[in-house]
Amino acid sequence: METGAENLLLKAIKSLPQEEQDEVLRSIIGQAFGAHRASPAFHGADVFAAPPDVTVDPGQPFDTVKQMTAPLLVRLPADLHDRFRRWSTTNGFSMAAVARGLIERFLDDQERRTKAI
Repeated sequence: METGAENLLLKAIKSLPQEEQDEVLRSIIGQAFGAHRASPAFHGADVFAAPPDVTVDPGQPFDTVKQMTAPLLVRLPADLHDRFRRWSTTNGFSMAAVARGLIERFLDDQERRTKAI
């Protein structure tokens, strides 16, 4: 039985250029058949450059397979969206997984800071 999330994922994959569609499908097929390859570590500083006086701690790797339960529409300037898409594709992550991970890390950090006070 198909879910709304499956249809959205299929629509998203079909919107990619053919080469990127192939890359995504190879990854999905490889995972489905147990081909495990090391996921690249997430290093936010690669794309999300912080000011020189700020230290960026990449923290623990985030779970990229959490099921989406509530969609979030975020509008980005075209150049930022392009940079984000390129980084995500190059590093083997979906844009949604990176966004979820960054939001989760941000909120966890905020909670830790609040508890420390």
